[in-house]
Amino acid sequence: MNIISTRILSEKQSSDISQLWNDEYPLKLKDRFPILLDGAIWFNHYIIEDEQQNVWAFAVDFKKDDQIRFSIIVDTKHKGKGLGGMLIDQLKAENNEFYGWVIDHNED
Repeated sequence: MNIISTRILSEKQSSDISQLWNDEYPLKLKDRFPILLDGAIWFNHYIIEDEQQNVWAFAVDFKKDDQIRFSIIVDTKHKGKGLGGMLIDQLKAENNEFYGWVIDHNED
């Protein structure tokens, strides 16, 4: 598996990531992927896809409010394959320091 690094998402990638966002994040965050980067000074997308270009995992790093932040999502069907670790390693290679938050339940 390779990580695709891009600043611009294709229509399919954007659609797949929005669906992945809605499937994996709590209901309170539904349909918020399109506004994630509002106000960001810069950003980079990192995508892991299968041979049919279906998104299995996604990360983005971005600068907002003088902080480098990130978001990461791994499709439940593909957890335990090391994809999240690959994306975190990519983010660490690109950034000396970055911030994120963890969702550990569906309450928030």
